Amino acid sequence: MTTSATVGVLRRGDGRVLLQRRPEGRSFAGYWEFPGGKTRSGESLYAALARELREEIGVECGDARAWLRRTHDYPHGRVALTFFRVLEWRGEPSGCEGQALCWADPRESPPSPFLPANAPVWRRLALPDWAGISAAETLGVENFLRGCARALESGLGMIQLRDKGLGSSERLALGRRTADLARSAGALFVVNDDENLARLLGADGVHLSSRLLSVCGSRPEFGLVGASCHGRAEVARARDIGLDYAIVSPVKRTLSHVDATPLGWDGFSVLARDFEIPLYALGGLTRK
Repeated sequence: MTTSATVGVLRRGDGRVLLQRRPEGRSFAGYWEFPGGKTRSGESLYAALARELREEIGVECGDARAWLRRTHDYPHGRVALTFFRVLEWRGEPSGCEGQALCWADPRESPPSPFLPANAPVWRRLALPDWAGISAAETLGVENFLRGCARALESGLGMIQLRDKGLGSSERLALGRRTADLARSAGALFVVNDDENLARLLGADGVHLSSRLLSVCGSRPEFGLVGASCHGRAEVARARDIGLDYAIVSPVKRTLSHVDATPLGWDGFSVLARDFEIPLYALGGLTRK
């Protein structure tokens, strides 16, 4: 039997996320977790979330968006969890059931012990909402770097070094300058398809092309690993080998891949619903 539950991810302006410690007398007492709980019969997911946040931490839930869905097998049964990003709430969180609360930084390890069902979600909170891909071959190195700096100032949270057509020394030089810009802005820096270069540059992670994903037997040994995907089979593989995210394309028709059939937002939404891995959309998009 599978039990349905909702989980609320409340994030302050400084990026810290609210956690609570399970009180004595409950299973996994003393473990840290996100607030939330089981849904009741006939109750919508949002209604269950709002009720649990009111009962557990004394806040009124406002705008909240379903973010991730995952299942977890406990000794007592399977739980289907829907994680919501709670964008607005009223009131100051407090432990209404006598539980301790803390605001923790997702860029650091969570407090220990941490509830097993919540653990895989924790590192995904460090992923930014907006990521970019280098285009020095198209724009020219200096034009790209100027544009990259502006994007980082505007909130770009991750930049991927691609430009695989450059010579090795040129790509290394570009990588060093791009990595410096990312680090100065507090953004993540990943390298496409080249683990050796990623290590040489001290990158936060590596990004696998769809070709490399298809032959990759296991997750590379990096703190952050993503992949380029173009459909269900590739997204499934990225999930199965434990990657942290996938970039799915094309969502809309693009000039660079005129023969590719776009997924559309409906197709993208189906993938996001069906697979327990964070997805970025790519292809024919603009940022508003």
